Amino acid sequence: MGVNRKAALRIRNIIKPIVAAILLLAVFAVVVLVSLSILAPVRYDVKTGDVAPVTIRATREVLDEITAEILREEARNSVQPIYIVDQELIADLNSGLNEFFSELNSVRTSARSTLIENGYSDIPTSTQEWQSALDEKTLQAMASSVSPEISMQQLLTILNATDNELFTLENIVKPKISTNLAYLAEDRVDELREICNRELSAAQGISEELREIGTLLFQEFLKPTYVVDEVATEEAQRQAALKVDTSHCVIEKGDVIVAEGNTITASQFAILLTLDLVEAQADDTNTVWGVVVVLFVIFATYYTVLLLAARELIDNTKHIAIAIICIVISVLLYWASSRVSEFFVPALIVPIVCLTLINSKSAYMSTLLSAFIFAVMASDPTDIFGINSFFILTLCILTGCISITIVRRTMARTSTVYAGAVATVLGMVLSAMSGLIFKQPVLHILENCMWVFLGMLASIVICVGTMPLWEQAFGLATHARLNELSSLNHPLLRKLETEANGTYQHSMNVGALAEAAAASIGVNAPLARVGGYYHDVGKLVRPRYFIENQAPHSNIHDTLAPEESAAYIIAHQSDGVAMLAKYKLPLDVIKIASEHHGNSLLGQFYAKAYANAPAGTILSERPFRYTGQRPSTVESAIVSLADCCEAAVRALQANDRESIENRVSTVIYSKCNGPDSILANCPLTMKQIATIQKSFVRTLMGMKHERIEYKNETGQGGGNNA
Repeated sequence: MGVNRKAALRIRNIIKPIVAAILLLAVFAVVVLVSLSILAPVRYDVKTGDVAPVTIRATREVLDEITAEILREEARNSVQPIYIVDQELIADLNSGLNEFFSELNSVRTSARSTLIENGYSDIPTSTQEWQSALDEKTLQAMASSVSPEISMQQLLTILNATDNELFTLENIVKPKISTNLAYLAEDRVDELREICNRELSAAQGISEELREIGTLLFQEFLKPTYVVDEVATEEAQRQAALKVDTSHCVIEKGDVIVAEGNTITASQFAILLTLDLVEAQADDTNTVWGVVVVLFVIFATYYTVLLLAARELIDNTKHIAIAIICIVISVLLYWASSRVSEFFVPALIVPIVCLTLINSKSAYMSTLLSAFIFAVMASDPTDIFGINSFFILTLCILTGCISITIVRRTMARTSTVYAGAVATVLGMVLSAMSGLIFKQPVLHILENCMWVFLGMLASIVICVGTMPLWEQAFGLATHARLNELSSLNHPLLRKLETEANGTYQHSMNVGALAEAAAASIGVNAPLARVGGYYHDVGKLVRPRYFIENQAPHSNIHDTLAPEESAAYIIAHQSDGVAMLAKYKLPLDVIKIASEHHGNSLLGQFYAKAYANAPAGTILSERPFRYTGQRPSTVESAIVSLADCCEAAVRALQANDRESIENRVSTVIYSKCNGPDSILANCPLTMKQIATIQKSFVRTLMGMKHERIEYKNETGQGGGNNA
């Protein structure tokens, strides 16, 4: 039998992770399909100039770039050019002018040297003589050596001019050019050249030919120096474009881009392209693979963490199913609301339901999973985990964790509402801060805060409103439900008090013993208390068949056969299960009632039957054994031990500690080591059993404390006080 049990346990340990993996894969498939329906929306086979077949709305917030760019271009064009004095150009022009006159002197010197080399002793006195004295090649070389280059005739004029004439030309031209270069705008250049030419024409001591050279110099060296600063102007235009308010160019999610029957303009078509709503441009390959890979990594990480740190969630198929159903409900609700706003996030469903129905560890881990799923669903197809995704991720994690922290303090239903209110305020603050950081319009910030509020409100309503359905569907003993069942006004307890008062008092004591013992080893104390309260409700069917409800010296079993008595006593366990199921108590409480006697033997009636049987008769134990299973949970085992110890100690006449300790020790030892060991199937350790024993003794000492007798006024004993 032991080998078969171990083999079955090994098989369960292999199968349960596989079942959990299959369930998670199913949820993964659902989440992928839902996410792709958002990130890869319906597309339309349209182009500019086509008539819209249906009214097309924006699938997310988008900027009308064409309109916005027109506004930016207008802002750029409105910027006046920024001018600067080009000091470098002024220096270059002055330097070039000085070099020109220096080159003229060099040419004149070179020409005279050439004449001497050619045997001329007299300097020519006319341009004709200079032209005859020097060959054409030499003259051309001299003319081209001057910058700006001068003509042959101008070169001959310069060679024939006197030093005085050149000096006069230089003293007139240089000051006019150098003086007028500062702040010389382009629109004044021609006017200034004309003025300089007139002043040069009026000058004395200069030939007409030299004046032409002066005109050439004015043309070459009088250039605009007050010019546009291209870099500064472009920067000013850029700043002006950045300051353009494009908020009215933003198309909100759900806004109509083009109405049915209207012609699609270039601007509208550009918006459709930006939103990836044009069929011809669609290519979802990268989006599909991106979503699949990201979500697979998220789910694989979640499953791995469950295997390593929360194996109890995987081993309990009911619990993993609850977590998965919560996630699916949240995802579908977010999918439906995302068509209106991605800020409508039902972020509290997973943390609160998982905490209430499972435990805090599962709640934290499932909250992280749902937060990452919401972040993927809130992504932009071109930017998975962008700004919106990061905000949704932060919102879900922070609000989920704060709600778990608040609810786990009391585990009352009212704490869910309080946690929801705190999480709602936190979510709205986060939304407002995000809007301010990214400089969103005030109305946009308020709208996002409203959607966050509605998402949180929907979460709270769903959690509170559906909690009884969860408890009923899965038969769960939540802390809130256990607190309600602990009320002594419950119909079953009221009935037990009035119809079987002895059993009622016994049950109250068992509940107190079990609660204290469970708390001492860190297991579910409220479940142990409620299990103790309701474990014997089956005795209501035949209350007078149980000694605690019988009148003194009146025992109905004295008139019954042992087999008949045993049948009535044994029946209270199955009767209790039926009664608890009728009143729709949680399955964990029903299990405690069905297991609190296990399959133990009613030794008193078996011995009586054996004594009455003929000598040599082999008497079967089956009619005298309970038909239940041995306790399978720690809480069930604690209630079973508390039931036995309370009854055994109540039968004691002595109230001293030693007697109580000995009786409790004897009872627990027999339940652990006797032939009817009821603890064989539960995961209690010897250390925990020792702690439970100490807790029982401590609680029983309080129940059976000594009373002090006092004297009345006549000196006679008058009763006991507490």
